Amino acid sequence: MKESLHTPWSDTCSLIRIETATDAQGYETETETAFPIACTWEDGTSQSEFYRSYKAGMQASNSVEIWKADMLRAWPRGTPGRRFVDFEGQRYKVLRDFPSGFDLQTLILSEVIR
Repeated sequence: MKESLHTPWSDTCSLIRIETATDAQGYETETETAFPIACTWEDGTSQSEFYRSYKAGMQASNSVEIWKADMLRAWPRGTPGRRFVDFEGQRYKVLRDFPSGFDLQTLILSEVIR
């Protein structure tokens, strides 16, 4: 069982949506929208989640628990775009999400090197 040094719901992270569009001249442009929210940050992931991501060719590094309403506000269903989370100046890519309670979602993240 992993140990968390963070108090539940005391952390703040930003859900990032990056959308790509074509402008009038035919060039692709990216629009980045940030949604700051309260969250529960977990350093690391469970052993099974780490193994599952490794089998898929990815490397899970962290997880975060958020309110489902915040997730749907940042990333509405059917909205195209890439999903990221910013936490303490570091960007993470969302590998997968799943419900962890009635109104809660857990996001499995992979650190992005910039």
